[in-house]
Amino acid sequence: MVGDLGLISIGLPVYNGERYLSSAIESLLNQDYENLELIISDNASTDGTEDICRRFVRNDRRVTFHKNSTNLGAAANFNLVFEASRGKYFMWAAHDDVWQPTYVRKCAEMLEVHNDVVLCSADINFMDENGESLKYDTYNRLHTQGMNLRERVRSLTERCGWFALYGVVRPEILRRTRLYTNAYGGDVILGMELLFHGCTAVVPEKLFSCRQVFKTSARYMEDISGTVHGRLSFKPYTELATNLIRVIERSAVREYEKAWMRGDLLQNVCVENEYWSRMIADEHASVAQVPTYRRSVELRALLTPGMTPTELRLCRLAALRRYVIDRWVSPVAPKPLLEMLVRGMALMRRLSS
Repeated sequence: MVGDLGLISIGLPVYNGERYLSSAIESLLNQDYENLELIISDNASTDGTEDICRRFVRNDRRVTFHKNSTNLGAAANFNLVFEASRGKYFMWAAHDDVWQPTYVRKCAEMLEVHNDVVLCSADINFMDENGESLKYDTYNRLHTQGMNLRERVRSLTERCGWFALYGVVRPEILRRTRLYTNAYGGDVILGMELLFHGCTAVVPEKLFSCRQVFKTSARYMEDISGTVHGRLSFKPYTELATNLIRVIERSAVREYEKAWMRGDLLQNVCVENEYWSRMIADEHASVAQVPTYRRSVELRALLTPGMTPTELRLCRLAALRRYVIDRWVSPVAPKPLLEMLVRGMALMRRLSS
């Protein structure tokens, strides 16, 4: 066990959280590392949230409480608690989650020992609104120790389900990012920015209980921004992919590295990550209607505005060629069919030249 870790700050933004708030605060104050501060920011709640918070302030000097006069939106409230923090390390906490007593210490110890780790979380036990355990094994653990930058960035979009940002992070690295933004998947975008500064680690113990509460994409955006989200053109998975590409474009790495990372991201969200590619396709009727073999090409075109009509045509021809080869060419294919395929491919090459 590492010695004194210094002050650790925990920021808890909350809005109308009276149902679960007490258990969340209790689990944070019962950590076996006691040199911490808990900063709570109430986003103009209309339920009993304020009374619960003030009770903890009276009973524990480590707790500070602030209530916003209006609802700033979750993103701004998340940033507010970070900006008010003073610790050597920082951690965001949701008002409806629960942490084992060793969570903060074990995550902070990882940062003490490994200078290349910028964020450390732990394995997760998922639960429903009533605290019953859920089986949810497909989330993105985002354990990137030992990976180079390209591998780290690629791992972010290999699968959906991101919770690592509720880990312990180095505040000096967090200050180099744009923090939470008013965008769908703001935590994912922030996670991408952090990966440009170092790796993320996961303690291989289930020390964090994360509550899953279903929200529509529109409701999620209302919570993030604090305003009613009325955009009829809202395409969350398309916009998230586009925003992640923008993080790559804004980075300080060399152009050929950006090209690699863009290519990896497009391969993930258009092909490998089937859930993400399906969600983007469902957001665009024109893509959802194309043949399956060509769908990845159309998705790439959506996310690459600079693609010329000629490039798009060539990509479509290449997709058709792959489809024909995979589906029809085999050692037992009849000779006339093979000859027809050869002539067809030769024609495609002439058309693309």
